[in-house]
Amino acid sequence: MANGNGKHGKRFLDDWLTAYADYTQETESPSLFHFWVGTSVIASTLERRCWIHRGYYTLYPNLYIVLIGASARVRKTTAIGIGYEVFRETMKEDVVIVSQKVTPEALISLFVEGYKVKGVSGGVIVCDELGVFLGGQAKNMDLMQLLTKWYDCPKHFEYHTMMRGKEVMNFVYCNMIAGTTPQWLKDSMPPHAVGGGFTSRIIFVYQDKPEKLIAFPELTSEMAELKTKLIHDLKAIAKLSGQFRLTEKAKEWYEGWYTEVFKPETTPYASLDGYFGRKHDTLLKVAMSLAVSKSSSLVVDEIELKMALRALNKN
Repeated sequence: MANGNGKHGKRFLDDWLTAYADYTQETESPSLFHFWVGTSVIASTLERRCWIHRGYYTLYPNLYIVLIGASARVRKTTAIGIGYEVFRETMKEDVVIVSQKVTPEALISLFVEGYKVKGVSGGVIVCDELGVFLGGQAKNMDLMQLLTKWYDCPKHFEYHTMMRGKEVMNFVYCNMIAGTTPQWLKDSMPPHAVGGGFTSRIIFVYQDKPEKLIAFPELTSEMAELKTKLIHDLKAIAKLSGQFRLTEKAKEWYEGWYTEVFKPETTPYASLDGYFGRKHDTLLKVAMSLAVSKSSSLVVDEIELKMALRALNKN
Protein backbone atom coordinates (compact mmCIF):
# COMPACT_ATOMS: atom_id res chain seq x y z
CA MET A 1 0.00 0.00 0.00
CA ALA A 2 1.32 3.43 -0.91
CA ASN A 3 2.45 5.74 1.85
CA GLY A 4 0.27 8.86 2.09
CA ASN A 5 1.93 11.82 3.80
CA GLY A 6 -0.45 14.75 3.84
CA LYS A 7 1.01 18.14 3.01
CA HIS A 8 4.25 16.59 1.73
CA GLY A 9 2.41 14.75 -1.02
CA LYS A 10 1.42 11.14 -1.50
CA ARG A 11 4.34 8.76 -1.76
CA PHE A 12 4.12 5.73 -4.02
CA LEU A 13 6.47 3.48 -2.05
CA ASP A 14 6.11 1.93 1.40
CA ASP A 15 9.88 2.04 1.90
CA TRP A 16 12.20 3.96 -0.40
CA LEU A 17 15.30 1.91 0.48
CA THR A 18 13.50 -1.41 -0.05
CA ALA A 19 12.32 -0.21 -3.45
CA TYR A 20 15.83 1.01 -4.25
CA ALA A 21 17.17 -2.46 -3.37
CA ASP A 22 14.67 -3.92 -5.86
CA TYR A 23 15.71 -1.37 -8.49
CA THR A 24 19.40 -2.30 -8.15
CA GLN A 25 19.11 -6.06 -7.68
CA GLU A 26 20.08 -6.93 -11.25
CA THR A 27 23.52 -5.35 -11.01
CA GLU A 28 26.87 -6.83 -10.01
CA SER A 29 27.50 -4.35 -7.22
CA PRO A 30 26.99 -5.94 -3.78
CA SER A 31 23.65 -5.25 -2.10
CA LEU A 32 25.49 -3.76 0.90
CA PHE A 33 26.98 -1.11 -1.40
CA HIS A 34 23.51 -0.29 -2.75
CA PHE A 35 22.09 0.01 0.77
CA TRP A 36 24.70 2.55 1.81
CA VAL A 37 24.51 4.49 -1.46
CA GLY A 38 20.72 4.66 -1.04
CA THR A 39 21.12 5.84 2.55
CA SER A 40 23.59 8.47 1.36
CA VAL A 41 21.14 9.66 -1.29
CA ILE A 42 18.43 10.18 1.36
CA ALA A 43 20.90 12.02 3.61
CA SER A 44 21.92 14.25 0.69
CA THR A 45 18.26 14.97 -0.04
CA LEU A 46 17.48 15.94 3.57
CA GLU A 47 20.45 18.34 3.64
CA ARG A 48 20.42 20.59 6.73
CA ARG A 49 16.64 20.91 6.92
CA CYS A 50 16.09 18.05 9.39
CA TRP A 51 17.84 17.30 12.66
CA ILE A 52 17.84 15.70 16.09
CA HIS A 53 18.52 17.88 19.12
CA ARG A 54 21.19 16.41 21.40
CA GLY A 55 21.02 18.86 24.29
CA TYR A 56 23.99 21.14 23.74
CA TYR A 57 24.43 20.32 20.06
CA THR A 58 22.38 19.48 16.98
CA LEU A 59 22.79 16.33 14.92
CA TYR A 60 22.16 16.42 11.17
CA PRO A 61 21.70 13.38 8.88
CA ASN A 62 24.84 13.95 6.81
CA LEU A 63 27.15 10.96 6.44
CA TYR A 64 30.65 10.30 5.14
CA ILE A 65 30.53 6.88 3.46
CA VAL A 66 33.43 5.19 1.66
CA LEU A 67 32.96 1.99 -0.34
CA ILE A 68 36.08 -0.19 -0.30
CA GLY A 69 36.96 -2.94 -2.74
CA ALA A 70 39.46 -3.98 -5.37
CA SER A 71 39.48 -1.83 -8.49
CA ALA A 72 36.99 -2.96 -11.18
CA ARG A 73 35.94 -6.00 -9.16
CA VAL A 74 33.02 -5.00 -6.94
CA ARG A 75 31.61 -2.20 -9.08
CA LYS A 76 31.93 0.66 -6.58
CA THR A 77 31.60 3.29 -9.30
CA THR A 78 28.51 1.58 -10.69
CA ALA A 79 26.81 1.54 -7.30
CA ILE A 80 27.55 5.22 -6.67
CA GLY A 81 26.55 6.18 -10.20
CA ILE A 82 23.15 4.50 -10.06
CA GLY A 83 22.15 6.16 -6.80
CA TYR A 84 23.37 9.61 -7.65
CA GLU A 85 21.78 9.52 -11.10
CA VAL A 86 18.45 9.19 -9.27
CA PHE A 87 19.53 12.02 -6.95
CA ARG A 88 20.55 14.32 -9.82
CA GLU A 89 17.31 13.71 -11.70
CA THR A 90 15.40 14.51 -8.52
CA MET A 91 17.24 17.65 -7.43
CA LYS A 92 18.13 19.03 -10.89
CA GLU A 93 20.24 22.17 -10.30
CA ASP A 94 19.13 22.71 -6.71
CA VAL A 95 22.22 21.30 -5.02
CA VAL A 96 26.00 21.62 -5.30
CA ILE A 97 27.59 18.32 -6.33
CA VAL A 98 31.39 18.09 -6.37
CA SER A 99 32.90 15.12 -8.19
CA GLN A 100 36.27 16.32 -9.48
CA LYS A 101 39.61 17.00 -7.80
CA VAL A 102 39.41 20.42 -6.20
CA THR A 103 41.49 22.70 -4.00
CA PRO A 104 40.25 23.58 -0.51
CA GLU A 105 39.74 27.18 -1.62
CA ALA A 106 37.69 26.16 -4.66
CA LEU A 107 35.56 23.79 -2.58
CA ILE A 108 34.79 26.54 -0.08
CA SER A 109 33.85 28.91 -2.92
CA LEU A 110 31.46 26.34 -4.39
CA PHE A 111 29.79 25.79 -1.05
CA VAL A 112 29.56 29.52 -0.34
CA GLU A 113 27.85 30.02 -3.71
CA GLY A 114 25.27 27.50 -2.57
CA TYR A 115 24.46 29.75 0.40
CA LYS A 116 23.47 32.57 -1.92
CA VAL A 117 20.87 30.32 -3.54
CA LYS A 118 19.59 28.13 -0.69
CA GLY A 119 20.80 29.68 2.54
CA VAL A 120 23.12 26.72 3.19
CA SER A 121 26.89 26.69 2.63
CA GLY A 122 27.37 23.16 1.44
CA GLY A 123 26.71 20.36 -0.95
CA VAL A 124 27.47 16.77 -1.76
CA ILE A 125 30.85 15.24 -2.55
CA VAL A 126 30.43 12.31 -4.94
CA CYS A 127 33.70 10.71 -5.99
CA ASP A 128 34.33 7.18 -7.17
CA GLU A 129 38.04 7.53 -6.33
CA LEU A 130 38.70 9.18 -2.98
CA GLY A 131 42.42 9.42 -3.66
CA VAL A 132 41.85 11.41 -6.87
CA PHE A 133 39.47 13.80 -5.13
CA LEU A 134 41.86 14.46 -2.25
CA GLY A 135 44.81 15.07 -4.59
CA GLY A 136 48.43 15.23 -3.49
CA GLN A 137 49.74 14.89 0.06
CA ALA A 138 49.64 18.60 0.91
CA LYS A 139 46.19 19.13 -0.57
CA ASN A 140 44.65 16.07 1.02
CA MET A 141 45.78 17.19 4.46
CA ASP A 142 43.97 20.51 4.00
CA LEU A 143 40.87 18.91 2.50
CA MET A 144 40.70 16.28 5.24
CA GLN A 145 40.91 19.00 7.88
CA LEU A 146 38.05 20.87 6.22
CA LEU A 147 35.90 17.77 5.91
CA THR A 148 36.60 16.87 9.51
CA LYS A 149 35.42 20.29 10.70
CA TRP A 150 32.38 20.33 8.38
CA TYR A 151 31.12 16.96 9.55
CA ASP A 152 29.32 18.56 12.50
CA CYS A 153 27.62 21.13 10.22
CA PRO A 154 28.65 24.25 12.17
CA LYS A 155 26.51 27.38 11.96
CA HIS A 156 29.57 29.45 11.05
CA PHE A 157 32.99 28.58 9.68
CA GLU A 158 35.88 30.86 8.74
CA TYR A 159 38.83 30.00 6.50
CA HIS A 160 41.79 32.28 5.92
CA THR A 161 43.92 32.32 2.77
CA MET A 162 46.83 34.46 1.62
CA MET A 163 45.15 35.39 -1.68
CA ARG A 164 41.48 35.77 -0.79
CA GLY A 165 41.64 36.76 2.86
CA LYS A 166 38.81 35.49 5.06
CA GLU A 167 36.08 33.24 3.63
CA VAL A 168 32.95 32.98 5.77
CA MET A 169 30.55 30.05 5.55
CA ASN A 170 27.14 30.11 7.22
CA PHE A 171 25.01 27.06 8.00
CA VAL A 172 27.50 24.50 6.75
CA TYR A 173 26.36 21.16 5.36
CA CYS A 174 28.49 18.44 3.76
CA ASN A 175 27.56 14.90 2.73
CA MET A 176 30.06 12.54 1.07
CA ILE A 177 30.01 9.24 -0.80
CA ALA A 178 33.27 7.90 -2.21
CA GLY A 179 35.04 4.77 -3.33
CA THR A 180 38.58 3.54 -2.79
CA THR A 181 40.73 0.44 -2.65
CA PRO A 182 42.27 -1.27 0.39
CA GLN A 183 45.71 -0.58 -1.06
CA TRP A 184 45.10 3.18 -1.29
CA LEU A 185 43.96 3.30 2.33
CA LYS A 186 47.05 1.39 3.40
CA ASP A 187 49.55 3.39 1.35
CA SER A 188 48.12 6.91 1.23
CA MET A 189 46.00 7.71 4.27
CA PRO A 190 48.18 9.98 6.42
CA PRO A 191 48.59 9.06 10.10
CA HIS A 192 47.01 12.33 11.29
CA ALA A 193 43.73 11.36 9.59
CA VAL A 194 43.40 8.05 11.42
CA GLY A 195 41.83 7.57 14.83
CA GLY A 196 40.36 10.75 16.27
CA GLY A 197 40.39 12.66 12.97
CA PHE A 198 39.00 12.24 9.50
CA THR A 199 38.56 8.46 9.37
CA SER A 200 36.69 8.28 12.66
CA ARG A 201 33.85 10.14 10.95
CA ILE A 202 33.66 7.74 8.00
CA ILE A 203 31.48 4.67 7.58
CA PHE A 204 33.77 2.27 5.69
CA VAL A 205 31.89 -0.40 3.72
CA TYR A 206 34.08 -3.28 2.52
CA GLN A 207 33.20 -5.97 -0.01
CA ASP A 208 35.70 -8.27 -1.73
CA LYS A 209 33.56 -9.83 -4.46
CA PRO A 210 30.34 -9.27 -6.40
CA GLU A 211 27.26 -11.21 -5.34
CA LYS A 212 26.41 -12.20 -8.91
CA LEU A 213 27.77 -12.00 -12.45
CA ILE A 214 25.53 -10.45 -15.09
CA ALA A 215 26.96 -10.41 -18.59
CA PHE A 216 24.15 -8.33 -20.10
CA PRO A 217 22.48 -6.12 -17.50
CA GLU A 218 19.17 -4.75 -18.70
CA LEU A 219 16.95 -1.95 -17.43
CA THR A 220 13.48 -3.39 -17.96
CA SER A 221 10.33 -1.34 -18.35
CA GLU A 222 9.35 -2.40 -14.81
CA MET A 223 12.64 -1.09 -13.46
CA ALA A 224 12.23 2.16 -15.40
CA GLU A 225 8.81 2.60 -13.83
CA LEU A 226 10.26 1.89 -10.39
CA LYS A 227 12.93 4.53 -11.00
CA THR A 228 10.18 7.05 -11.74
CA LYS A 229 8.56 6.22 -8.40
CA LEU A 230 11.89 6.51 -6.60
CA ILE A 231 12.38 9.99 -8.03
CA HIS A 232 8.81 11.00 -7.19
CA ASP A 233 9.17 9.93 -3.56
CA LEU A 234 12.62 11.49 -3.24
CA LYS A 235 11.06 14.80 -4.29
CA ALA A 236 8.60 14.39 -1.41
CA ILE A 237 11.51 13.70 0.96
CA ALA A 238 13.20 16.86 -0.34
CA LYS A 239 10.26 18.92 0.98
CA LEU A 240 10.69 17.74 4.57
CA SER A 241 11.99 20.06 7.26
CA GLY A 242 12.01 20.12 11.04
CA GLN A 243 13.12 18.25 14.11
CA PHE A 244 13.00 14.47 14.37
CA ARG A 245 11.24 13.01 17.39
CA LEU A 246 12.15 9.69 19.00
CA THR A 247 9.26 7.59 20.28
CA GLU A 248 9.26 6.51 23.91
CA LYS A 249 10.15 2.96 22.86
CA ALA A 250 13.02 4.32 20.77
CA LYS A 251 14.33 6.37 23.71
CA GLU A 252 14.06 3.39 26.03
CA TRP A 253 15.92 1.10 23.63
CA TYR A 254 18.61 3.72 22.91
CA GLU A 255 19.23 4.44 26.57
CA GLY A 256 19.54 0.72 27.33
CA TRP A 257 21.97 0.20 24.45
CA TYR A 258 23.97 3.32 25.32
CA THR A 259 24.36 2.54 29.03
CA GLU A 260 24.54 -1.26 29.03
CA VAL A 261 25.83 -2.41 25.63
CA PHE A 262 27.75 0.46 24.05
CA LYS A 263 31.34 0.17 25.32
CA PRO A 264 33.60 2.24 23.03
CA GLU A 265 36.48 2.01 25.49
CA THR A 266 36.78 -1.74 24.79
CA THR A 267 37.79 -1.40 21.11
CA PRO A 268 40.73 -3.68 20.24
CA TYR A 269 42.66 -1.05 18.26
CA ALA A 270 43.50 2.48 19.37
CA SER A 271 42.93 3.70 15.80
CA LEU A 272 39.23 2.78 16.15
CA ASP A 273 38.66 4.70 19.37
CA GLY A 274 37.35 7.78 17.57
CA TYR A 275 34.96 5.83 15.37
CA PHE A 276 33.46 3.87 18.25
CA GLY A 277 33.36 6.96 20.42
CA ARG A 278 31.08 8.59 17.82
CA LYS A 279 29.05 5.50 17.00
CA HIS A 280 26.11 6.55 19.19
CA ASP A 281 25.65 9.69 17.08
CA THR A 282 26.32 7.90 13.80
CA LEU A 283 23.56 5.47 14.77
CA LEU A 284 21.09 8.35 15.08
CA LYS A 285 22.26 9.88 11.80
CA VAL A 286 21.60 6.65 9.92
CA ALA A 287 18.28 6.16 11.72
CA MET A 288 17.03 9.51 10.41
CA SER A 289 17.46 8.34 6.81
CA LEU A 290 15.89 4.97 7.58
CA ALA A 291 12.89 6.71 9.15
CA VAL A 292 12.14 9.02 6.21
CA SER A 293 12.64 6.10 3.85
CA LYS A 294 9.29 4.85 5.17
CA SER A 295 7.43 7.97 6.26
CA SER A 296 7.43 11.76 6.17
CA SER A 297 6.42 12.02 9.83
CA LEU A 298 9.97 12.74 11.09
CA VAL A 299 9.60 10.11 13.79
CA VAL A 300 12.35 7.62 14.67
CA ASP A 301 11.07 4.41 16.24
CA GLU A 302 12.87 1.53 17.90
CA ILE A 303 12.96 -0.47 14.65
CA GLU A 304 14.97 2.24 12.84
CA LEU A 305 17.54 2.33 15.63
CA LYS A 306 17.91 -1.45 15.55
CA MET A 307 18.20 -1.47 11.75
CA ALA A 308 20.81 1.30 11.84
CA LEU A 309 22.87 -0.58 14.41
CA ARG A 310 22.64 -3.81 12.43
CA ALA A 311 23.76 -2.00 9.27
CA LEU A 312 26.73 -0.38 11.03
CA ASN A 313 27.78 -3.69 12.55
CA LYS A 314 27.94 -5.32 9.10
CA ASN A 315 30.82 -3.08 8.00
